[in-house]
Amino acid sequence: PNQTILLHSTMTKEPRWIVKTPYGKGVVLQKRKEDGMYETQLDGFIGKLYTAEKYPSVTPEINNDVICTFGRGIVESIEGEQCTVRLSSWRLAQRCTVRCYLR
Repeated sequence: PNQTILLHSTMTKEPRWIVKTPYGKGVVLQKRKEDGMYETQLDGFIGKLYTAEKYPSVTPEINNDVICTFGRGIVESIEGEQCTVRLSSWRLAQRCTVRCYLR
């Protein structure tokens, strides 16, 4: 007889974000459902950091690599509370770039 097998991931897929850790900058890849551990890929390291602590996000500066709701990009300008981010993860027709104006 045919059986349907339901599989579920033990990881929650959340938007990725760049954080400051005691070991330098890193990108949070995911969070485990069962124990709340964050998996973080550190810049300049092959291994990953697994921690329950939620480290603060990196403060954006011009020319920083950032991850926002719409994808990964580069901060082009900061005016008050508004950042202009040129997305590198999107391409439009005729290779036009996408800019987001974020608060």
